[in-house]
Amino acid sequence: DTDLFRPDADGRRRVRAEWGIAPDELLVGIVGRLHPDKDHDTFVAAAMRLAARRADVRFVCIGDGEEPYRSAVLERMHASGLGDRLRHVAPRRDMPAVYSALDLATLSSVTESFPNVLAEAMACGVPCVGTDVGDTGLILQPHGWMVRPRDPDALARAWAEALALRDAVPSSACRSHIVEHFGVERLVARSAKALGIGAATVAEAPASARLSPAT
Repeated sequence: DTDLFRPDADGRRRVRAEWGIAPDELLVGIVGRLHPDKDHDTFVAAAMRLAARRADVRFVCIGDGEEPYRSAVLERMHASGLGDRLRHVAPRRDMPAVYSALDLATLSSVTESFPNVLAEAMACGVPCVGTDVGDTGLILQPHGWMVRPRDPDALARAWAEALALRDAVPSSACRSHIVEHFGVERLVARSAKALGIGAATVAEAPASARLSPAT
């Protein structure tokens, strides 16, 4: 839903102030449930590598999950030695503001279908780095970076490159890519074509007969 997921400058300032992120600091974030498929170990390991090279980068993990994986992830974050440069945040409802607070969104999954978090972040104008799983390539290219799964060195290098080149990837280009290819209006048009009916028929169907954008 690109009407919901859009850049939020006020939200960015509010969330960064809440998290204690200085204006001159860069924030890399991962959004998603704490689950082995998301491979947070690689995220934490990559954060340690990039933090050793740049003092101006901080990291945030947003999401929750079931035990024992949840505790294992939090323990690895604590053991990383990054202190308050790496924080865990419980799930939130103000996600456009959360995405907007990031300078770079990332995905470290070992398996996915269509990773909505990447599309949501890009719709908010945030560049992304993701692992080459599922439809990541369709979402990111030509405006994002992809790396192979379970490779923290490659992930950290891609983060460094993305942050160094962030001015070369305008937020408007990230958003336009999602609006054009994956927005609800595009979904309606494609669905209508596949079903052999008019787009207006799909758009006017009762809500109970349609999938929600999040489905």
